[in-house]
Amino acid sequence: MKNSVSRLTIFSLFLLCLVPACGGGQGPEVRDADGVPVLMENGMPYFTRFQHTNHTRLDLAGTWKFRPDADDKGEAGQWYGPDLDDSAWTDHPVPGSWNVQKPEWLNYVGAGWYRRKFIAPVNLKGRFNRLVLDGTAFQADAWLNGKKLGHHGGGFTQWSLDVSGALDYGKENTLTIRVDTRRGYDTLPPLVKKGRPFGWWPYGGINRTVMIESGPWTTLCKLTVDADHEGNVAGAGVVYNRSGADAVAYVMVVLHDLADTEEVRFFHGKVPVTAGGLASFNFERKIKGIKPWSPAEPNLYRVVALVTAQGGSEAQTVMIGFRKFEFRGAEAYLNGRNFFIRGVNRHEDDPVTGQVQTKERIEQDLALLKELHANYVRTAHYPDDPRWLDACDRAGILVETEIPLYQVGWGLRSLRAAEKSGLFHDSSRALIEMIERDRNHPSVVMWGVGDECFTLFPSIRRLYQRLIATARSFDPGRPVTFAIFTIPHGITPRFEISAGLADVIYLNEYLGWYFGKPEDVDHLLDQVHKKWPDKPVIVSEMGAGAEKGRPPGGKLYDVGYGSSRDFSEDYQQRFYQVQLPIIAGKPFVTGIVPWVFSDFRDDKRPDNPVPNMNLKGLLTYDRQKKQAFGVVADFYKEIERKGNDGG
Repeated sequence: MKNSVSRLTIFSLFLLCLVPACGGGQGPEVRDADGVPVLMENGMPYFTRFQHTNHTRLDLAGTWKFRPDADDKGEAGQWYGPDLDDSAWTDHPVPGSWNVQKPEWLNYVGAGWYRRKFIAPVNLKGRFNRLVLDGTAFQADAWLNGKKLGHHGGGFTQWSLDVSGALDYGKENTLTIRVDTRRGYDTLPPLVKKGRPFGWWPYGGINRTVMIESGPWTTLCKLTVDADHEGNVAGAGVVYNRSGADAVAYVMVVLHDLADTEEVRFFHGKVPVTAGGLASFNFERKIKGIKPWSPAEPNLYRVVALVTAQGGSEAQTVMIGFRKFEFRGAEAYLNGRNFFIRGVNRHEDDPVTGQVQTKERIEQDLALLKELHANYVRTAHYPDDPRWLDACDRAGILVETEIPLYQVGWGLRSLRAAEKSGLFHDSSRALIEMIERDRNHPSVVMWGVGDECFTLFPSIRRLYQRLIATARSFDPGRPVTFAIFTIPHGITPRFEISAGLADVIYLNEYLGWYFGKPEDVDHLLDQVHKKWPDKPVIVSEMGAGAEKGRPPGGKLYDVGYGSSRDFSEDYQQRFYQVQLPIIAGKPFVTGIVPWVFSDFRDDKRPDNPVPNMNLKGLLTYDRQKKQAFGVVADFYKEIERKGNDGG
């Protein structure tokens, strides 16, 4: 073990001396709309996700035709052509992950083609029509009736394409989506080293939304509403004029009370907008008598925006909560009261549906979070299905959500990619998409800009510095963080140069699993606090693997870094019994987020007791409780009893 850990230490110091302090490149196109930043993609603004709208929505979920393309023949063979005979292709559900459709596709990494024919209703003609997708993993290209529409990378956020002039109204249309799960050094999720496994399962497919949304030519593309527990509201909206003529939009934004019987007007006025242009409006109000959003009382209010212009009108809704989450010194506060984070990390991974999150999976997992007495979930390591965030809003579960900038720098080519434009461009675009899609959720309290990147190096520090600035330019009110990996022998925190950029130290530590003993966390935390005495600390990952039912004293399995463990439930249970009171006993620690909620498929673990399965879950893959679940639940229940869940 000492030799293995020493090699890691030497490698770290070698790279520290080798890699220059640089980093740069341009981000995505951001347009200023009278002081409001707007992300531009595929020739139009990025759209807020509205929970409700009176736009016509043509849902394209259902059975599609699918074909893997291991030899990359599809584009040359024009598999996007409307007249292609796809009758021999496989029927595939959308939303759906191809890995769970056939056993032989479980490990398939590469390109896959999806095709669907549909009739575009005649009443959509003469309107602004967008193809809206979410969860096209990881790189995606779209064609409609043989015409290339556009491209998107990242795999975990919503995106859209203008199809107003490409649809055949009243006739059959052919939509083709090509997705590719191969990763590059400068794309998200990033390749870290050639041949290196991913770290979770690389589910390919169209895993979430696909629909045509039809609205008026002059439309609200962005709405932000920030509301605190004292009733202070500040918001902004952006109107987009897709038409070829100047327009005047008549805009009204109103708040509906909890009983939906009264309205408070936030904004009412005219918004002139040039042809093809953007125009913004702002509002501020102080609302009396509101009921704050909290875990105990997750009160949700409707904010409805009404827009009328020549060519049509619309009504679109976001759900908000009045709450304020902040850090003061070493502590977190919700609505002015001390708040201790009782968290857990969670992957979107279902034994039957893979990446796809069914309504039943969302409801069951939320119920289990409540049984765990958790008040916080970290989306590991990508933006989740927005329906999960809707559910967390309703359940009073706080969320930190992050982009899949994962382990950059754990290889020379990966480290050098951090210095170049491509990785920053993709990362900042994904970050802005996440913020713009999810910022109105009261459950979302913190943005994450990466996980376990090699933060000892100036190029990674510079990358994080720029991403944090990007996040704050779009949402200055929420804290921003990233998780650092603990390297032993004092490397962390001694040579750590990036963590202090974040609003809170997010510390991934696996003492007692990959190296050391569980009680070693005591000294580590003291050293972290000594280096950053003015920063709060959250232990963002900690844990030990266990196969349910496995007794202690059996076969030892190599877990890396020179360590071997027996994967017994007893050891996992003891691990938490040792670490939880040590961590919670530190006055500068404001949260605990164990790794991980449930076991999940993991291509890094072929030799585990259950092959290709990360077994650190408090629950099994099919959500059976392990012994450690009860340990964490009891510990969290006692903290909850002390009443530090905010107000």
